Amino acid sequence: WLYDDGYHEDGGANDGVFCERYPGVDLPGVYQIKAIGGGDANDGRAFVRRAMGYTTREPKVLYVYEDKATAQEYQELFALNTIQADLVPVDELKPGSPDLSQYALIVIGPATGHLNDWGTPDALDALVENRRPTLGLGEGGYAFYGQLYLYIGYPYGWHGQDRDVYAVDLAHVVWQAPHDLKLSKPEVNLYGATNHVGIHIEETPPWGVELLGREVDDQYHYPIIRQVTWQWGDEPWNHCLWGYGAGPSSMTDQGMRLFFNTAWYMMH
Repeated sequence: WLYDDGYHEDGGANDGVFCERYPGVDLPGVYQIKAIGGGDANDGRAFVRRAMGYTTREPKVLYVYEDKATAQEYQELFALNTIQADLVPVDELKPGSPDLSQYALIVIGPATGHLNDWGTPDALDALVENRRPTLGLGEGGYAFYGQLYLYIGYPYGWHGQDRDVYAVDLAHVVWQAPHDLKLSKPEVNLYGATNHVGIHIEETPPWGVELLGREVDDQYHYPIIRQVTWQWGDEPWNHCLWGYGAGPSSMTDQGMRLFFNTAWYMMH
């Protein structure tokens, strides 16, 4: 039902604006809305009117941070792409607070950890308990994935200051959508300056690991790399390392496009 009583986000009572909020519309996507209304016209005749429309629900992102300034840069980058990104300090993340089920992606900030030290036990428990897709940035992402004993985390990488990346497969969606990078060659400049982590993978990657971006000058290290894990009875848990530490203010336009494409890929 739609209401014009002033109590259903419809403005004032009897102002001709009808509204209602519907719970349970949690999944991102396009929703079809059908409405039917009826009554008596001014001349006393009964009438029925039908209408149909569409609305969208965009996915939401949660960014877990230690460095608020960098977190706000990423928040602005998501906003430019019409995605809401909420921010939470890593030491305030606890099981049940906030409710992680509302987020399509959890971004792990680059300052949240180092090597084999990450965040807090409560923050780690919250993320493991909810098993939402994660995008780990720089050293913080590397340390977080190390806590999960993943191939894309500590101690399976090395460190450097690479600003460029080599596209493993130009046909992969991360290079094409939502932003088409229009690459004529696989080398892409992502940053003006940054530090980075590259994961060491020789020959065939381990089962569940997807190679996305490789170091330009080394064929065995990958700063952009995804891993899916499974547990009996659970849905797959999806992770991706974006191994660069600097924020969007240090990115090139292509770097910002590729970052958002990678986040979008992880959300879907």
